[in-house]
Amino acid sequence: NLELLILGVFVTCFGFVSLIVKDRLYMSEAMVATLFGIIIGPVVANIFNPDSLFPGQVDHVTLEFSRLIIAIQCLVAGITLPGNYLWKERKSIAMLLGPVMLYMWLMSALAIWAVFSVPWQLALVIAGCITPTDPVLANSIVKGKFAEKHIPYHVRLLISAESAINDGLGVPLVFLPVYLWRISNTGEAIGWWILNVIIYQITLCVIFGILIGYASLRTLKYAELKGWIDKESIFGFFIAIALFTTGSLSALGVDDILGCFFVGTVLSWDQWFNQQIEETHIQEVLDVLINIAFFIYFGTLIPWSDYTTMIGTLSIWKLFLVAIWLLLLRRLPVVMLLRHWIPALGSRKEAFFCGWFGPIGAGAIFYCMTAVVYLEIDL
Repeated sequence: NLELLILGVFVTCFGFVSLIVKDRLYMSEAMVATLFGIIIGPVVANIFNPDSLFPGQVDHVTLEFSRLIIAIQCLVAGITLPGNYLWKERKSIAMLLGPVMLYMWLMSALAIWAVFSVPWQLALVIAGCITPTDPVLANSIVKGKFAEKHIPYHVRLLISAESAINDGLGVPLVFLPVYLWRISNTGEAIGWWILNVIIYQITLCVIFGILIGYASLRTLKYAELKGWIDKESIFGFFIAIALFTTGSLSALGVDDILGCFFVGTVLSWDQWFNQQIEETHIQEVLDVLINIAFFIYFGTLIPWSDYTTMIGTLSIWKLFLVAIWLLLLRRLPVVMLLRHWIPALGSRKEAFFCGWFGPIGAGAIFYCMTAVVYLEIDL
């Protein structure tokens, strides 16, 4: 009851000053919610303590919470894209998901390996967790009055599409070094990785996502034509289909995050679904509520005591060095270098913004928890 009271108070108070916070102080709801989580967490007020509420289950709770958040955001990103966007901007998206993402992975791994002197396989696993650009944080910069005023529409679309797709494509990056780590024969490890991850998890999730999206769209149209469904049910449909897709694809052992994006893409292919929900802002309201709840939880979860006990191995200068390395070298150089092969970026200024904007957030938490819970890797 106390936790629900705190969430309600925060959402209410933040709503009173949200425009000032976002448009004048240039702070997103995610940052404010995280700071609030730190305050009510065990390190300050100790009102909300995940270890006490979920004894021995914090990693599992965090994994499923982050999975839900990302699944909904990826599906919403797919819905908000124009129907033919992926085909129209296929070259730009291919460059961002190919050379740019590969560079980000290797550059991040190099920073972690060089500074912290960890095994190269572990460095690649950690780098795979932080390589995808986060759709939750990307959503905070591509929507709203500030974004509409300062960021071109085509750049916002590109960032939304990239962040949603590459969050699902973090699976191959995390699993490849694990296979190389646990299977001594390199050829055999890569073979199993291609079979289990690329062919099974990635390919099947795309196929299932398209099929679920197509079946859902046809069923919705038929129900609406027959007068069986009201507007309110259509409004809540994307949440229900996100839950269904995540649960069903997870049960099959395939990439549910990427599958959710393709469900959303197919739902918006002819823009019929978008027209049904364009008169309401329920989608944006749910986005804000879910995201705030997650980042408050994240703020309470930050292991400050671990930083204190590990201060000998994780010295402050190393942490700052890796942070600066990732900010300056993880994404910006390769986007600026390849900007001429990314048609959606029409100027150097747009390329610089796209290269600088590569948030690490809920997606990184999800993949870290996946490595900890399922792969049993101590990160």
